Amino acid sequence: MSENLGLFAVATTQEFSYKVNEDSKLIDNHRTLFFLFGKALGKALFDNIQVSLCLNRSIFKALLSQDSEADFNDLEEFKHVDYNVYNSLKFFRDNSLKEHEEIIEQYFTTEVATSVFGSEGSSTVDLVPGGSRIRVTDANKLEFIRKKCYYISYRAVKDQLTSIVDGFHKVIPTQWVSVFTVEELEAAMCGNAHIDIEDWKRYTELKGYSKFSMTVSRFWKAMDTYTQVELARILQFCTGTSRLPLGGFKSLESHRGEKAKFSIQKVNYDGGKGVMSNLPKAHTCFNRLDLPRYPSYNDLKQALDFIAKNDIAGFGLEE
Repeated sequence: MSENLGLFAVATTQEFSYKVNEDSKLIDNHRTLFFLFGKALGKALFDNIQVSLCLNRSIFKALLSQDSEADFNDLEEFKHVDYNVYNSLKFFRDNSLKEHEEIIEQYFTTEVATSVFGSEGSSTVDLVPGGSRIRVTDANKLEFIRKKCYYISYRAVKDQLTSIVDGFHKVIPTQWVSVFTVEELEAAMCGNAHIDIEDWKRYTELKGYSKFSMTVSRFWKAMDTYTQVELARILQFCTGTSRLPLGGFKSLESHRGEKAKFSIQKVNYDGGKGVMSNLPKAHTCFNRLDLPRYPSYNDLKQALDFIAKNDIAGFGLEE
């Protein structure tokens, strides 16, 4: 699921998830790759194997053939797809465009970011035939919102989603999953996306530290400052997965399928090298984080920030 492959990208949602990258259509054999990905998802569900993926809600809806424009009659559905665009569309929905017509001139179009051979750009796409000549007004703004949400969620990546769905149903017949809701299918395949800090703390084992250790207190203080997306990156770094089993942290397992609580191991801090040479290390086979005894909260926070704010899954792994 590395973004470097270009097939998927991190969605701008409140909880960490991967969406289909619109620019993946530029990759050779992208349809074949997405078809194989869909087959892998189907095989995992068939064998009751939980996959360590945070997939965007739009992908699960496509698997259930629930990718309908009518979904976005309620704009709240779209915040699970793109929270930034959701907020801008919410302004359209909740305010009079007539009162702002001198500063807002929106037509039935959307801007699509493009990246070709490293060159960033954008293009304008009509949401309806002749959309570039149809201005959004109070009378038609709900239709505009619905069309834009549907385009971003499905139309822009139609070929890729179709390939995923075809691959998935090559293994899992449609009628087998028709009984699932989106939430049930997501939970069955990928586990729990929400990370509860108190649950994490409750089921953490300390090795070399005590629960009264200053470093441990500073660790949890820093963890309280992170968003769900950032917590998911830390969880990915420590355990190899950005999602939890349905039972939460008490149900974490090792790579061998054995129960293995998250643990924090005390290690020495080399004061002569600085924070960036004393970063935590993860043993993902055992869900263990080697945490140096940082001399200050700011030093510990700087080290955790490096993990939380960067896509560095695989950095400093020792198994």
